[in-house]
Amino acid sequence: EAKTAGSIEVAEESKPDTAKAEEPTEQRPTEVVERSEPEPEAPVQTTIVTKPETKPEVQEPIEEEKPIRVVSSSEELSNKVLNITVGTEPEDIDPHGGTGVPEHHIIVALTEGLVAEDPVDLHPVPGTAERWEVSDDGTVYTFHLRGNAKWTNGDPVTADDFVQSFKRILTPALASKYSYMLFVMKGAEDYSTGKLKDFAQVGVRAIDERTLEITLNSPTPYFLSLLNHYTWFPVHIATIEKHGGLVKRGSGWTKPENFVSNGPFRLKSWRLGRKIVVEKNPDYWDAATTKLDEIHFYPIELETTQENAFRGGQLHNIYNLHIDKIATYKKEHPDEVLLFRMGDFYETFDDDARLISKELEIALTSREMG
Repeated sequence: EAKTAGSIEVAEESKPDTAKAEEPTEQRPTEVVERSEPEPEAPVQTTIVTKPETKPEVQEPIEEEKPIRVVSSSEELSNKVLNITVGTEPEDIDPHGGTGVPEHHIIVALTEGLVAEDPVDLHPVPGTAERWEVSDDGTVYTFHLRGNAKWTNGDPVTADDFVQSFKRILTPALASKYSYMLFVMKGAEDYSTGKLKDFAQVGVRAIDERTLEITLNSPTPYFLSLLNHYTWFPVHIATIEKHGGLVKRGSGWTKPENFVSNGPFRLKSWRLGRKIVVEKNPDYWDAATTKLDEIHFYPIELETTQENAFRGGQLHNIYNLHIDKIATYKKEHPDEVLLFRMGDFYETFDDDARLISKELEIALTSREMG
């Protein structure tokens, strides 16, 4: 019988009919032959998935009888759709309102900042900005934006888009939790706390349509890497103003029919409690190298449900794996499955954890794509 976990359809092992089990064994072959459809060989062909409420004693014997199934990269991505769980339903996909890792995964697929990261060693590489210069004292960065960088509605991405986006996230009325990520920029903290009223005194300005200048409080060696956090990503100001205003949280601008972004994917659908679908953005400046057609994000919280879907080939990741299962995965699939421990240090080393999270995301994606 088909069951549903999130929006993923999973199959439950067919249970033997106790009444038939009591019949004489010589009658069973005759009964099977007379069936119009042959009965499936459950232990071999059925993907075994248990519902979250299934008792442990029912699940454990199955794990002993059948090895964990890990689908090969070529098989699982043959249709160019990546199916992953982000743990919980994202609170917001507004780059200036999101606060968690689930939001991070979705926002970075939809939106791009000035720089990106090399997939091998994570050093900063050109993103929306095709190049940049740094002053001799290390406090002034001048970014040159790509001429073919566009929003999903066709508008060009301009330097002023970044200026107005930085102003929005630093506006006290928005009360963005992560506004402090911009405090390395001259005057940013004072503007965010209300001490400075004139945003023109903050260290960011558009020299022209495609040239952006950012001035820092002091030399910051990790500044380019810091730009990969989504708080530095641009938002389409005109769209946000149209749907509730710049300082209104949770407005309608993040709905699929309204969302405007500049990243490799665009928002296709969002079914609360089921899944978020993003599709390849044909207007992205580097669309030719985007390997996937779609990414499906599933808000599956229960560890057992995540693992069952993964083992059944319905997910390409497990967001939370129970510690008791780690040894089994390492033993049966040491080369095919990558295991990472994350989150223990999140509260104490907040910024570093986010950078590490991005690193793990790239490593996992690269491994899955071959």
